This record gives sequence, structure tokens and C-alpha cells, in this order.
Amino acid sequence: MSETPAQGALGWWRALSRWQRRTAIALLILIDANIGLLYGSGLLNQFDSISGGKIPNDMVWLLQAVESISGGFFLVKILFDDVAASWSRSIGIALSPLFILFIVGMTLDNLFKGLDDDARITLDLISISTSTLTWSSTY
Repeated sequence: MSETPAQGALGWWRALSRWQRRTAIALLILIDANIGLLYGSGLLNQFDSISGGKIPNDMVWLLQAVESISGGFFLVKILFDDVAASWSRSIGIALSPLFILFIVGMTLDNLFKGLDDDARITLDLISISTSTLTWSSTY
């Protein structure tokens, strides 16, 4: 009895460990969302095409932005749940807020590139530092 390609793929998928399967799913979510934001050809864009373009464009890219950020949170959850206790896990957990900020920034950058638009962000570090010191000394 010969094994079909679907059975072979299913057997290969089941042979992967839990963290490998979850990481693959999280990366697929992240890649799909960012391809949709950049090029307009993600799964949500295809669903919009199948439905006859009845989904507003703003709704599509908004959902893709949420999908991308959720993929980043999913990767952090994998770090918390599936990585064994070690120094690398501790460092990863400590750096996870920066990773989420990176994912949000990447998502917004891909969104603006996909919409052929741009945005400028100016951080007045002197004002931020002064306010931080003022409020931290007050309370």
C-alpha cells in the first residue's frame, strides 16, 4: 500500500516537535500578513477577491496589521511556553518587549510601503527625558 503525498506531509508534520509546529504556524501568519500589507496578495486579499471586493480596503489592511502583530505575540508566547529554562530564554524574555516594538514598527512600515505612503516620526528626546525625570521625581 503506497502512501499518498498528503499522508506523507501529515506524517512529516506530526513528526515535528510542538515548538517547531507552533513556530511554523506563527511564521506563516507573520509572512502572510506582511505579504498582504506589502503587495496586496495575502490570504485576506484573496478572500476579498473571492467575495467580489465587498470588504472595504481599510478593513483588509487593518486585519492584516492585527494579524502581523498577533504573529509576533505568538512567537513570544512560544518563547515563554516551549523553550527550556536557560540563559538564552531569560535574555529572550527580557528582550521580548523590544521584539514586539520591532514587529509593530515592521508592520507599520510594510503597511505604509504597501499603501505607497510614508510617515515621519520625530522623537524629541530632550523633552521625553525631562518629562520622565520630572514625573519620576514627583511620584
